[in-house]
Amino acid sequence: MKWFASTFSQFEKKNLALLIIAAAILYCFFPVKGALDQALSLPWVDAQGHYYLRDNWWLIHLGHDGLKQIVWLIAFGHLYVLIAGYWQEKWRAYRSLCAYVLIAMILSTSTIGLLKSQSEHACPWNMVEIQHQTVTWSKHIVGLGKCFPGGHASAGFALIALYFAHRQSHPKMARIFYW
Repeated sequence: MKWFASTFSQFEKKNLALLIIAAAILYCFFPVKGALDQALSLPWVDAQGHYYLRDNWWLIHLGHDGLKQIVWLIAFGHLYVLIAGYWQEKWRAYRSLCAYVLIAMILSTSTIGLLKSQSEHACPWNMVEIQHQTVTWSKHIVGLGKCFPGGHASAGFALIALYFAHRQSHPKMARIFYW
């Protein structure tokens, strides 16, 4: 317990407590497959129970594949600077920062991938059925898991590493990365 008290600031302790309280509230009062999930899903489902934006070209190629390529480009850029720092003097000062970003990106995406591989949650479009203008959760989704947490979460966590890497040395740039 001493380690916890000395490692985290008062601000971080308060945020951790609020996060735990929020998770408990969500778990208890807004369960998965509950009324809130149904209300949020209904506008995105057509009359046959299909998510009508699932095959949208813009969302697939720009919002998914394009953003994934940007994350890869950022990672490879940091890898290049890390390696180049051993041969070129101008990049030497950025080696530890790039190593931090790469390790954080690898750990965050790997953690999400591991959680996703063990998840029982199916993708939303595999779970819904329409019955009398209401969304109901299908009882026939056995074996369709491996959809939560989404890949978008791993990309977001990978990119938030840029904020933490730059927050002390380049605070203005860190705020840009944050947003």
